[in-house]
Amino acid sequence: AYGRACAVGARPAVAVRVNDPAALCGIPAAVVVANHQSFFDTYLLGAQDKGDVGMLIKSWPFRKLFFFRPLMRMAGYIETGTGTPGHVLARCREDLASGAHLMGFPEGTRSVGGELGRFYSGLFILGLETGAKVVPMVIHDSYRILPKGSRLFRPGTVHVDFLEPVDPAHFANEQIPHGALRRHVRALMAECLEKRKNADA
Repeated sequence: AYGRACAVGARPAVAVRVNDPAALCGIPAAVVVANHQSFFDTYLLGAQDKGDVGMLIKSWPFRKLFFFRPLMRMAGYIETGTGTPGHVLARCREDLASGAHLMGFPEGTRSVGGELGRFYSGLFILGLETGAKVVPMVIHDSYRILPKGSRLFRPGTVHVDFLEPVDPAHFANEQIPHGALRRHVRALMAECLEKRKNADA
């Protein structure tokens, strides 16, 4: 509700267009991996119809954004920078077992110009260890709306493409399963970004 309210509140200056708002409905709890172009990306959880979605997020918003802290706590967002990796994984397992989707940013930080950065392995290890499918969520042009380092929204349109779920089990026999899964998902997302870029050119 919080994410949807923020996305709606940005209208009419900012329009959000989703290729499949119901992409997360009707599928088992999944690990949603999104590229990270802007702080506005965190509000895009409200751009899809499945309400039971949590987020893996770094600790700094909990420390510095004190006005958001109660909302993030109420939403059950998981801090990745506190506690042991085993504790974080246990929290993730609990959420997935309850039927909730988990969303995270494998780049770990926002890009400056919308380029796709290096992916870290944590979310893909989570998918392999829990058996949850990985759903790529490709965000286009949010860096134009709220660039990294800026506090001012700029008018524009953000497109969100949900790609087909990827089954981690297909990579179980690879020499480094999480690495193969990570590379595959990143390639799918890079291709989607390039197609949208070419279509808008």
